[in-house]
Amino acid sequence: MFWNRLPHPDKIYRTYLSPWYPRREQPTRARPDWFVHPDFNGEPLDLDVNEPIKAKISEETQQVMKHFRENALDRLSAFVPINKMNLNALDLIDHYFTREKVKELLKSSKAKDPENPMLYFIGLLGTCLGDEFVKTGHFEWNYQKPYFHSSVVNLKTGSCINSYHYE
Repeated sequence: MFWNRLPHPDKIYRTYLSPWYPRREQPTRARPDWFVHPDFNGEPLDLDVNEPIKAKISEETQQVMKHFRENALDRLSAFVPINKMNLNALDLIDHYFTREKVKELLKSSKAKDPENPMLYFIGLLGTCLGDEFVKTGHFEWNYQKPYFHSSVVNLKTGSCINSYHYE
């Protein structure tokens, strides 16, 4: 049943996410779901956003993610009956988006359009999932640009989770 398969995740990444990186930095494949922060050396991490470049990236990314947070409930409750964002709501949404619905989403998305549905739903769901990790008190956002390169990180262990993974 090859006709029923979704594109390989790396192809989805190259098509819908990679174009939003600066041209010389465009990755061809996604980061893994879990990785160790490159600055982790066994000591608790300090994600110092007081450096001017990090502060600017952090502020810009937080604004994008704020938009996703503010719109998540309205947008997602159109698909499933939810009244607040939490892990139960994300589970309902995960079950709603069947292979066929994901194919429709891909088909309706133009890769370089910043409003394309695939990119939007990756942002919406990834932000909400990352927020659930942060709510545990063990993780903090590590803001990056573009926003979907952000991850949640456990400062004590250096463990990073890429909440914008789309498989």
